[in-house]
Amino acid sequence: MRRITIPALLADRPQWEAFVQDLRQGGVAALPTDTVYGLAADATSSQGVQAIYEMKGREEGKPLILFLAETDQLGELGIRPDAVQAKLLSTFWPGPLTAVFPTPAEWQVRFPFPSLGIRVPDHPEVRTLLAAYPGFLLTTSCNKSGQPPLMDPDAIAGEFAGSLAWLLDGGPLVPSPPSTVLDLTASPPRILREGCLTRAMLAASGIFGNA
Repeated sequence: MRRITIPALLADRPQWEAFVQDLRQGGVAALPTDTVYGLAADATSSQGVQAIYEMKGREEGKPLILFLAETDQLGELGIRPDAVQAKLLSTFWPGPLTAVFPTPAEWQVRFPFPSLGIRVPDHPEVRTLLAAYPGFLLTTSCNKSGQPPLMDPDAIAGEFAGSLAWLLDGGPLVPSPPSTVLDLTASPPRILREGCLTRAMLAASGIFGNA
């Protein structure tokens, strides 16, 4: 396991190239976010995605979340939010909102779920990394399933010492609720998990209509 800060990784071209190669070949990285530490794998690497499920002891039926650097990248995925959805995203992205959209057609071969949760984290270093990465990362919280998320890189190193390829050290994080998960495939949208953002906060965007 290599342990390094995100700025140091981005500034060191050989290490950056090794990082990209490792993830493309199925390696898993732990990285800080604006809520909790996450586990990340290259979205095109079935080996890396499977490794996350095995590391966490996660049920296969629970999909991972796609991280984006910017909202504009939705267009690259073939996702075009309507006016109300766009207002919601402009209000809460970057931030602790996971928006669930129908899985884009080109992703259905490698992502066996009808919907895809997407988030733009409010963590400048992570977004810089996401912008530089030649592809997309699928993520989930850094913990064993059923256990609290790990907020300290030392604890992560101890828990996943034999499984992680990279630990991107952002220092200990302040305990925080997870992101709020909002299902935009339903009408009106449904909150699947209430985290940092409450229903009242989301309602101000008009996303729930008159419901």
